[in-house]
Amino acid sequence: MLCSSESSYMIRNDRFLIKRWLNWLKAECRYNPPKFMVDCSLLQCEAIQAVFPRASVYFCHFHVAKLWGSYVRKYCKERDWERMNQLLKELRKAKSPEELERSWEGFKIEFGLSDPKKRFINYMEKHWMAIKERPKWVLYVREDYQHIDTNNLLECWFRTLKRYHLEDRKLRADFVIHKLQGAIDDDFRVQYIKVKHGVQHVKLSKWEKERQARAARLDLEEARSMVNKGKNGNFMVKSFTGSGEEYTVTVDVERYLLRSCSCPDYVKQKMPCKHMYLVQRVYQGLTLEQHNGPTHTKPARAQETTDVDSKIALPPESIISPHLLRQLEAERAKEREQRKRKTEEVTAQAFENCESESQDLWKRLGRVVYGNRKKQCTLKDMQGTVEALKEVVRKAEGLTD
Repeated sequence: MLCSSESSYMIRNDRFLIKRWLNWLKAECRYNPPKFMVDCSLLQCEAIQAVFPRASVYFCHFHVAKLWGSYVRKYCKERDWERMNQLLKELRKAKSPEELERSWEGFKIEFGLSDPKKRFINYMEKHWMAIKERPKWVLYVREDYQHIDTNNLLECWFRTLKRYHLEDRKLRADFVIHKLQGAIDDDFRVQYIKVKHGVQHVKLSKWEKERQARAARLDLEEARSMVNKGKNGNFMVKSFTGSGEEYTVTVDVERYLLRSCSCPDYVKQKMPCKHMYLVQRVYQGLTLEQHNGPTHTKPARAQETTDVDSKIALPPESIISPHLLRQLEAERAKEREQRKRKTEEVTAQAFENCESESQDLWKRLGRVVYGNRKKQCTLKDMQGTVEALKEVVRKAEGLTD
């Protein structure tokens, strides 16, 4: 992470240092993840599989595309680059073994006639199309796939780290560790607290935008029919599949905050799901709680609370300054007041619309009752209409009491 490139001496020549670091994470931090994502580095794969033999190692699709593109440019002419990269993208996105084989056979038929392109095909079959190599880059073999097939988000954070915090790349290791534990860690926690308390918003990912769009595509009346109020201020939301199953969306009533949902998507991803976005659409005064990502259960032996856990669990008052806390409280109060004012405005407008519509209905009723046209109905129908009008008048009089 802190090296200028992955071809540095440490990464290229000292695999034992990587294994030693991974063993330290496993033994001291009780870190035992089920999957890793790397930048097509075979050395990193070997080190990870040696320390975590049961873990799955995936290749970042961005770096896979970049590597394949470099070999396309090396072996093939420029006029073929665009078409070849398009077919290779379909190869990476294959959703089944049959689709993968079909795409690869089509690629070989189209580009396997000339010798330079045959060299590229030989490279692919040797290093990528072998059955044992496919789980590293093919999507359909990722059983626990969570819609994340690149490590670009992590690299974006690395770029921010290097640009704003580590301008001098020649720092000694102890100085780097000191900066990471000091100013950088504090800055990260301040940003997290801002997002957690609604002062700073986060950009929605592609998958979150899709969930939000799924809820937005429903007709408003249909959306309202799918959301019902439950106990303790929570909501019961019907499944989008029409199966009749309902999921519970929990609400922090005091903060007007949608906390979680019982649907499988939220349980796995720990990110706002379409049911939460649907509740937010029907009840616009509510906001969504942002999470740091999926949580993992600790091993049974990790009963005691570690220093890292206790540091993360500290309340905001012990992490950020009193001045920033006052700003947070002021922002939250301002947002609550805005939501309250908006609700009052919507309610007042709805009352005004109802009153206008009721006046129009009374006028229409007067034209019907006092009109000179002959009534085309039976006495029973007329008596029923009179009784209905009496009931309407009683209700209207009750509104003004």
